Order: sequence, then structure tokens, then C-alpha cells
Amino acid sequence: MADTRALLIRLIRDYPGSTPADLAKAVDLPAATVRKTLSRMADKGQVRVAPGGAYYPPEPEAMTRGHAAPVTPVTQSLNPL
Repeated sequence: MADTRALLIRLIRDYPGSTPADLAKAVDLPAATVRKTLSRMADKGQVRVAPGGAYYPPEPEAMTRGHAAPVTPVTQSLNPL
């Protein structure tokens, strides 16, 4: 599941304001699975959700507090430094 989260974070960074339905189509997963994963990610501060259900990258201060998603081989390959 960590790979799915990394992919969703990348998509949200590239396309802020995406909905779970949009993201589900992009990753070819059931919308219910993506909604649940995004909900859990929002609870951990990995993403932000706006009223209406659009998802955005975390606030910059959340990243400095250690709540951002960890760097994994998947995120490194998606976003090389």
C-alpha cells in the first residue's frame, strides 16, 4: 500500500485539487479504495482535503513537523532530486 500512497501523493502534487474519482482513474484502482486511502493519508497529514472533496499537497509546515510522507524508492523514481 505504501507504493499506492506514494503514487497518489505524486499525482496530487502534480494535479492539486484532484478528486478521488479522478485519482482512481489515473491509478486504475476502485474509487472506494482510493477514497479510503486518501482519508487515511489526510488523517496523517500527508495530504489536505478541501470542502467538496478535492485533495491538495500538505501544508509546508506539516512537512517540517515530520508528518509528510517518507521518501521511498518509488517517490525517488517519480521525483528524482
